Amino acid sequence: DGSYPAPAPWNNTNKQPVANDLFANLKDHNNVATTVGISIVSAWQALGNGSNYFGTTTGNNSGVYPDNVMKTAYWSDTREQTFKLVGLSTTSKYSLTFFGARGDVSDNRMTNYTVGATTVSLQSANNKTNTVSINNISPDANNEIVVKLKNGTGSVYSYINALVIQVSYDDGNAPAKPANLALASTSNGV
Repeated sequence: DGSYPAPAPWNNTNKQPVANDLFANLKDHNNVATTVGISIVSAWQALGNGSNYFGTTTGNNSGVYPDNVMKTAYWSDTREQTFKLVGLSTTSKYSLTFFGARGDVSDNRMTNYTVGATTVSLQSANNKTNTVSINNISPDANNEIVVKLKNGTGSVYSYINALVIQVSYDDGNAPAKPANLALASTSNGV
């Protein structure tokens, strides 16, 4: 809800998720606006608020991400939630890394993240260090990637506290051959 903003280069949504929200022109790791955005598809607001700040913290930012990233979350119950990455490039492939966390709990908080036919699962209970990824995703004909969030087997909640989007350019051509390459012999290699 914007109570705990994360430092750059993180993008903050700063509100509770509502269907049709569009968080456009996400900034990259250099703080430069991109064409990539997040579009909320499902009626997350049916949960009451759909967000909280009950994730995990270390007190010194020593987790996999800064404390304010790990602390804040969009969450759901047993209802599947959907969002889309929009403004993507057809000549690129994307890797998505997901982090989910709910602090101070010991029950099952398994969360499933699905893109197309690929699902990865993450135990979100007291998570401070683990992430899961889906790699080499091509956007659909609308230059979008649809992501589904759902509780895992035995869990009644699901969480997304952070999403890292990595892009790799792929125009379908083989890499160019190196030019002006020189080698030098050393005592332990070339």
